[in-house]
Amino acid sequence: MQLKAIALDREFDDETNQSGWAITDGSAGLRGEVIKSDNLANIKLFAATFLSGAASALTEKQQAAQRFGFQGGQVLEPASGIGHFIGLMPEEMLRRSTVTGIEIDPLTARIANPMVIEKSQVDAELIRLTRLRSAHAEEQYRIRASLRHSREEVQTWTERLANLREDLTLRQDTSGDKFRIELDKQVLDNRGVAGELLLRRAEKIKTRFGEDIRIGRFAGFDLFIRSGFNNTAELVLRGKNSYSTRVTDTALGTIRSLESTVQGFEERVGRLESDIKDSQKRATELEAKVGAPFEKEERYHKLVNRQSEIEEQLDLTKNQAPNQLEAAENSETNIIVEQPEIVERQTIKPKRGMKV
Repeated sequence: MQLKAIALDREFDDETNQSGWAITDGSAGLRGEVIKSDNLANIKLFAATFLSGAASALTEKQQAAQRFGFQGGQVLEPASGIGHFIGLMPEEMLRRSTVTGIEIDPLTARIANPMVIEKSQVDAELIRLTRLRSAHAEEQYRIRASLRHSREEVQTWTERLANLREDLTLRQDTSGDKFRIELDKQVLDNRGVAGELLLRRAEKIKTRFGEDIRIGRFAGFDLFIRSGFNNTAELVLRGKNSYSTRVTDTALGTIRSLESTVQGFEERVGRLESDIKDSQKRATELEAKVGAPFEKEERYHKLVNRQSEIEEQLDLTKNQAPNQLEAAENSETNIIVEQPEIVERQTIKPKRGMKV
């Protein structure tokens, strides 16, 4: 519990011969004692007990009114404060009632203003909807980016598939005894020898980074070699598309890797066709989501307008200074001056510029 401001007085009860904390309006002057740190716990306990008791008393009064048959109607609260009694009314009773609250203190009356409460509710909901609205805008951005990416994938893979089908028509059979490879203008039919030559070329260019180096032809396509990462080398077959494979640690392993690349064209066709279908399906789904409105957009704008209306109506600073000055000129202030054995009532009419 945080105790910020409460007027307490230390009074002595002659009947009980005890003293205790009580609430005072200060009209009798300061009669209490200096509050010490060890008394603070007692003050907090008193304040908590008082506030709890006040709430219980208000609730009991409302329950008694319900027992007497009051379910709603005209309600007058002659000392509304900041609206505790009204705030503790049962929701159903409050909904059926027209409540009029009277409060003499201007600041307290402003706090009890229903529009202040409504504004806090509107502000809180607007903060929540603003976050949801921002999240919706970000989601729309991601959807558009994903849609653009899916369309680009479809276009790229469609072109690659067309090139691959054309390379299929150019591919030469190198299986079994039909194996032929051209290296440095020499045609070789021995896989072991061809592999050894490829390993030697790979060893020479592992530390050289740059463009691909053409070293011959294989299966109807130009054959290139290039350095890779981690001190490795790659072989590249170039037709309409480019197809790469790594140089292994053995001669025959390198040749098998090269042949497998050429013989796997049909499998590549199947994968590309599947990828294109998946991207097209994904693009269709995303297109349906693009431009979807924020589901609470209407509520959001309604609250924004209501917030502006409340702020305009609660703007109590407009013409405040002139009105206060005019009121001071046209009003009289009663001041009671107390002196020992003399009580005198004075009537003072403030002048322009005088601080009261």
